[in-house]
Amino acid sequence: MKKLVLSSLALFSFGVIAYSQPNPGMENWVTQNGQTSYEEPVSWTTSNVLNQIILGGNPISVFKASGVDKYSGTYACRINIIKQTSNQTGGQLPDTLGLIFTGSIGLQGPKYGYGYTSRPISLDFYAKYVPVSGDTAVAYVLLTKWNTNKRDTVGEGGMLVGNTATYTKFSAPIAYKQTYNPDTATIIISAGGGGLKKSKTPKVGSSLYVDDLSYVVTGITENIGVANIVNVYPNPASTEVNFKAASNDATQVQISDITGRSVANLGFENKITKLNTSKLAAGVYTYSVTNKDGVVLSRGKFDVAH
Repeated sequence: MKKLVLSSLALFSFGVIAYSQPNPGMENWVTQNGQTSYEEPVSWTTSNVLNQIILGGNPISVFKASGVDKYSGTYACRINIIKQTSNQTGGQLPDTLGLIFTGSIGLQGPKYGYGYTSRPISLDFYAKYVPVSGDTAVAYVLLTKWNTNKRDTVGEGGMLVGNTATYTKFSAPIAYKQTYNPDTATIIISAGGGGLKKSKTPKVGSSLYVDDLSYVVTGITENIGVANIVNVYPNPASTEVNFKAASNDATQVQISDITGRSVANLGFENKITKLNTSKLAAGVYTYSVTNKDGVVLSRGKFDVAH
């Protein structure tokens, strides 16, 4: 797959990771207070923070969309390419901005991504797009893993979006460079400037609507927010394996053998549960942690060795 380059993202590096859960349906928004109040989708950071706080006084570029401008649920996200009226950082930031990414920006700079350990086939999403002068929107996903003293790229993928009058499903295939699983996923979406091999300049006024992001993992659609929020130990296990959840939302863990046969269905108490593995055959087992509504919060695997 050809490498995807974004001119508007040249300012970002991927050294620091923030483990926050994305808001795949763009349903939840929070008011931010800089020089001007604005809203952002929960657990995403938008170019609004650059426009309003870091640079100060620039136009808003990301908005909450509803009505005919959402795909499903109550809200979608509208991303506009805007021209900065002031660029106080000596040209370190692009003159045009309009993007969102998973993570945050703090005093120490941007932090990217959230904990994620699967190997999806693709990043899927619904979008409609009104470009200016042949502009192209883009969605990009980067899967990485910390390796001793550096962060390795495990896989990456991107999808260009052209003029699309109505909501359409897009699928960004992910190409893998490593055989092992990632520990972090980062998603970046820009309303302009997308290009293959060579980046382009975003066109002011291009407008992208995006909603309902998901991964496809071996044919199964998985919410973007699925993450590794459970500590499983010891691994490999001999007589028992413990599951310790990081969230009170975790209510059950379902365990299966490598063939998919159910082995156990356990409830959490004070965020902890355990499985007696002394009578289980040696091998690989998978688990899914769900909340009270049956929504999958985490997936993973562990080994049994006697």
